[in-house]
Amino acid sequence: MKILVIGHSVLDIIHSREGLIIKPGGIYYTCLGLSFLSKVNDSFSLITSLDEENLPYFQDVYSKFDMTHIRMDLKIPRVNLYPERPGERGERYENMNAKLTIERNIDLNEYDGILINLITGFDINIEDLKFLRSRFTGKIYLDIHTLARGIDKKGGRYFRLIKDSDRWIENADFIQVNENELFTLSDKSSINEIIDEVLNFPNKTLIITKAEKGAELHSNITGEVIRELRNGIEVIPKNKVGCGDLFGAVFFYSYLREEKFSYSLEKANLVAGHFTECEDFNDVKKIKKELSEYLP
Repeated sequence: MKILVIGHSVLDIIHSREGLIIKPGGIYYTCLGLSFLSKVNDSFSLITSLDEENLPYFQDVYSKFDMTHIRMDLKIPRVNLYPERPGERGERYENMNAKLTIERNIDLNEYDGILINLITGFDINIEDLKFLRSRFTGKIYLDIHTLARGIDKKGGRYFRLIKDSDRWIENADFIQVNENELFTLSDKSSINEIIDEVLNFPNKTLIITKAEKGAELHSNITGEVIRELRNGIEVIPKNKVGCGDLFGAVFFYSYLREEKFSYSLEKANLVAGHFTECEDFNDVKKIKKELSEYLP
């Protein structure tokens, strides 16, 4: 299995009751999800940016990836997260850097899939996505993530309608959103109307993550609409950061390997749910052992 991963690396500054917690963030969690599942013959490539100061935060996972396409910047973005606020967590960005470079001479069809996670919302632009679509015959997975948010003068992020959302949807096979991000895809006010609008495009799969409530999937790739629902699992959460990123990585990897919606959704929901119990990388290793019956 060969997968190309695209998205910004960021440094997460988590504001909790216990004080500030600094962790690697952004596309790191997508990469963590893939490394969590990887087998001996798997190969993952990464398009992102890093800086020398914060490189050590990311090396444990990125060292497992082909880092040929990584760009070194003076500073990567810092994201102040406020996960304990009611509802959707608050976010404030610092050091916003330029979009990533998608090299036009890259051989895309050596990959089985391309996973794009729009960590900052400025990772790539629509022309980059159109280029990827025009040169790649496989599946493209697009996590809308922070494309769903505008940015104010102080670096605060707020939900707003995505400009040209139809073009983003048109050029991907899988679109992942959470319950709030869903409403940034369309000016429709009904959940079902937005889902139907996405499925008006041919060969689309829409995945809606719902935190502790689980996840749902809507797809028309077989010619008729398929719907799958998974309820959240019972856990005592210690962490709310990175779960959606991990979910997308586990789902896409599993689907590319098995081409089964039920299996892929079940595994992604289970792994992401148990990931909320993890406080550090060693905890992730423990849940991999506990969930071995669900892993390849």
